[in-house]
Amino acid sequence: MITYFEQLGLSDALTFVDATDDFLNALGDEVEPEKKRNIIGNEFIAVYEREAERMGIEGYVLGQGTIYPDTIESGGAKHAKVIKTHHNRVPLIEQMIADGRVSEPLKELYKTEVRALARQLGVPVPLLSRHPFPGPGLGVRLLCSKGGDVSPSVESEMTAALAPFPTLSGFALPIKSVGVKADVRSYEHPVLLSSSDENIPFEGKLL
Repeated sequence: MITYFEQLGLSDALTFVDATDDFLNALGDEVEPEKKRNIIGNEFIAVYEREAERMGIEGYVLGQGTIYPDTIESGGAKHAKVIKTHHNRVPLIEQMIADGRVSEPLKELYKTEVRALARQLGVPVPLLSRHPFPGPGLGVRLLCSKGGDVSPSVESEMTAALAPFPTLSGFALPIKSVGVKADVRSYEHPVLLSSSDENIPFEGKLL
């Protein structure tokens, strides 16, 4: 990413900060993803304010690449439920926005619209087609514990769901994952499915 910025002629205005230890120390042993997201968001601002003061730009406005799905998934739109709080939507940043300290020129656009705008602006194709790196880095996605036992109720539900499909086997993973069910956040055990039968006729109605 730094290479792209340098190619755009921004080397003189570019400062890279490795804050790995800051974030890892702040996260500690926390496992629950929603808590981790808030920790990451708060630490993001702590690092920003520290570095801004070091560079003498603490009076500047913070620019963020927030897009509309960030707001929706964080529960910031009308009727929207909190699916996952984005690091740029934690309460600390919301207060900064209210105080006029944040600029978000893309906040009402979806990803496809951002890419369309980037094409019009002549953004290099490799940068345009690059898969977006998650705002919290991999902090939320990496497994931070050895997991735990899967409750008997999960095992029994999985067994009942698989009963009509004798060639299909399942294994409930000893971790939990964030998902969406009927527009509401879920935090449940993923199930690993396997079978030697390539023609299982469950038609998406298994779970």
